[in-house]
Amino acid sequence: MKTNLLRPSILALALACLWGAPTAGAADKTINLGGGKSVVFNLPATWEVVASEAPAELAALGKTIQLSPKNGANAVCSLTLFVAPDNRFADHDALKDALMTSGERFAGDTLEGKVTPQEFKTPHAFGYSATFTDKSLVGKPSERGNYKVAATVVLYLPEQIVVTATILCDDAKGAEYAAIIALLRSLSAHSTAGAI
Repeated sequence: MKTNLLRPSILALALACLWGAPTAGAADKTINLGGGKSVVFNLPATWEVVASEAPAELAALGKTIQLSPKNGANAVCSLTLFVAPDNRFADHDALKDALMTSGERFAGDTLEGKVTPQEFKTPHAFGYSATFTDKSLVGKPSERGNYKVAATVVLYLPEQIVVTATILCDDAKGAEYAAIIALLRSLSAHSTAGAI
């Protein structure tokens, strides 16, 4: 799957209208969302935040960051974090619908053939995920920038904070994928007055 992580997805456009235990060697990072709200997560020691600029459509939503493994593995993750204008995403069905919409861009030519939401549990949030395997790449060697696996995750944290993640890698059972899942499970919302 070749894809531009920072290209606005259907989910991002729809949202415009309207992270577990720390891993060994992880460093706490904070993303300030404004209005006294922020999100803290554990960045695995094997990953780094890379410079990127979000398109205006995503920048208008909130903060978008891109993560990349330091070892040069064929993997990348994009996170968009924002404060929703209301609490509509506090509803499990609405959040699942958002995942379905977001996942449609990947489902087409995959082994899965459709978006199958799976509950994504974290200590501080609830959400859903879906994973897709590019059937044209199964059994083939890794090709830089062409990913065998894509996963999309949508999470709702307290105080109307929504996180969308797109994970691109070559193995849903590999170290890169596991590191990003641990990062997502570590996400927690904070305010200037302390934990929300």
